[in-house]
Amino acid sequence: MKFFTPIAHAFGLDEDKLQYEKSVSGHIHQSFILSDKQSKQALWVLQKLNTHVFKHPELIMHNWELALKSLEDDDEGILLVHFKRTTNGGNLFTHNDGSVWRLMPFVKGAISHESFATSQQAFAAAQAYGKLSVLLSESDPSDYEETIPAFHDLRLRLQQYEQAVARASNQRLKQAANLIHLADRFDWVAADYESVVRDDNIRLMVIHGDCKPSNVLFKNNSDDVLAIADPDTIMPGYFFYDLGDMVRSMVCDTTEDEPDASKVIFRNDFYEAIKNGYLQADEKMLNEHEKQLIPFAGSYMLFMQALRFLTDFLKGNVYYPVKYPEHNLVRARNQFLLLEQLQGKS
Repeated sequence: MKFFTPIAHAFGLDEDKLQYEKSVSGHIHQSFILSDKQSKQALWVLQKLNTHVFKHPELIMHNWELALKSLEDDDEGILLVHFKRTTNGGNLFTHNDGSVWRLMPFVKGAISHESFATSQQAFAAAQAYGKLSVLLSESDPSDYEETIPAFHDLRLRLQQYEQAVARASNQRLKQAANLIHLADRFDWVAADYESVVRDDNIRLMVIHGDCKPSNVLFKNNSDDVLAIADPDTIMPGYFFYDLGDMVRSMVCDTTEDEPDASKVIFRNDFYEAIKNGYLQADEKMLNEHEKQLIPFAGSYMLFMQALRFLTDFLKGNVYYPVKYPEHNLVRARNQFLLLEQLQGKS
């Protein structure tokens, strides 16, 4: 554990009293649970940041600090996870090997879910994300940095997709032909987005940016939310990015890469729960022009994510880790299946 010694010292921890266990959760950063050696009680979450995905981790921490300041007057709970400063007052530590680390208190009695079993869980999660957006709405978006430039900007994703189609091999184009047809069929989503970004009535806000089920920490054996995790993508964006991300990640109880298409089912009761939970907190914050985009939110994120998976397949599976050659095709297909079902109920 000599490697961890300077990290522990940087955050003012007594390494001799701690044990380290690598966490299997999370796909971007490497996480370690730090527990008390005697009591075995988990105390801290230590993370090595992925500086290939987040090339400027200091921007994450800048935004996180601003967000926490916006939440200082919230008297109902911490809502957004906190971080521990280093002994010199910093929020990150750079190891002598160049790796970048941050430390967060372990949220006791918390549990997270990869997917939700009940619509009440979806309602509670959406309500928490909505409350967070209301609290962050007091912030000036121009004070925040883009931690991943154009992360949810469909114009970039469409450009990347079109380039991938133009450069893909004939074999990959043939394999993806049905999904390419679906992308063409739903190109109205891109056209509608162009109208949104030109509309001054649709405001940029401070968003969470990754509103999936696993980023909501529930009180164990309860539907009460303790906190929202993963501040990495808190940055300027449109409200429907977050709402759409909830719809995309919560309405189906199968995994994103479910091989059996018959199991990819859009749960309407979950969809209504997500909208109701989010709007219970957020409706007064939205103007009339923004409220008209509520039905657009799910379509937007499903289409964009389908394009991202399809693009990666056409480029040779260079971004998302895959377990078999058609893995990204299956992921893209599932997004399109949910999008078709969403449009079918409209």
